[in-house]
Amino acid sequence: MQFLPISQENCQAALRALQQYPAVPYADVQAPVSAALAEANVDVERDRAVVSQSKRQLEAERGDKQRELEEWQHLREPEPPRSEARALARRRRMEAAGAAVGGPLYTLCEFQPHVDEGTQAALETALFEAGVLDAWVSPSGGAVDEDDVWLPPLYKIPTIGDNLSVHSMSTIDPCRQ
Repeated sequence: MQFLPISQENCQAALRALQQYPAVPYADVQAPVSAALAEANVDVERDRAVVSQSKRQLEAERGDKQRELEEWQHLREPEPPRSEARALARRRRMEAAGAAVGGPLYTLCEFQPHVDEGTQAALETALFEAGVLDAWVSPSGGAVDEDDVWLPPLYKIPTIGDNLSVHSMSTIDPCRQ
C-alpha cells in the first residue's frame, strides 16, 4: 500500500496525542493510525478475496472452454447411412490391407467458404442420392469393389464456369439475335 487513507478526525487525534507525548504513551499516538491501517487491511483482504474468486471463476471458465475446444477439434461429422454390403466391403479391405488408403469423399473435402448452407445441403443430398457421398476416394482410382464405389482422386481443374457469369435477362437485347 502506498497511501493510507486516514480520516481527518483520526489525523487530529494522532496529532493531539503527539503533542502530549511523552506524557502519554506512544501507543496512544499510534492508535488512530493503527485503526486506519487495520481498516485498510480489511479492505485489501476483501479486495484480494474478490480477485481470487474472480480468478478461480475465470480459470474454471477457461478450462471449460479448453475442453469444449478439444471436443470440437475431435468432433466427427455424422456419417451418412451406409449399406451393410458397403460396410462389410470396407471392413474386409481394412482387414486385408491393415489400413485403408484413401477415404470416403465426405471426409476428404470441404465446401468452399462462399457456398451457403442451403446449397451445401442440396449438394450433400444429391451426392447421397447418387451413392457417392461416402464413395471411396483412393490414389489408385476408379474401381467397384463389391458394393463400394471407388472414385479417382479429384483434382481442381479450371472450368468454363470459373470464367463466365450469367447476365440478367433484362440486359439482353432481343434485336441482336
